[in-house]
Amino acid sequence: MEYPTLKTESDLRKCAISQQGHTTHVQAIVDGTSLQTSQMPRVQSPLFDFTFPKDNIFGAAAGHSQSVADGYYVFLKPLPAGKHEVTFKAVSVEFTTTGTQNAAQNVVYHISVQ
Repeated sequence: MEYPTLKTESDLRKCAISQQGHTTHVQAIVDGTSLQTSQMPRVQSPLFDFTFPKDNIFGAAAGHSQSVADGYYVFLKPLPAGKHEVTFKAVSVEFTTTGTQNAAQNVVYHISVQ
């Protein structure tokens, strides 16, 4: 478990909500057109099972665990045939007693629809 002190679904949910709560900017662009904020709802998942592989990037012990997700998601109608570019950008800023922790994301997908 990445956070072994989180024992219940409620604990996991509070952690996910807290981490996502530091997001200060979210943007999605489809083929050069920015989506409206209302087109990127913040969604929470149900509790789900997964398995940490050996030597994972989180440093968690290998094995079964559970989690929940909390984030901004884009639900698109099927794109027409052709090439498309979908970009997601986000910024997160957290002020802690030891300083500021910033994270930025800029993901670009090049999609070909047949």
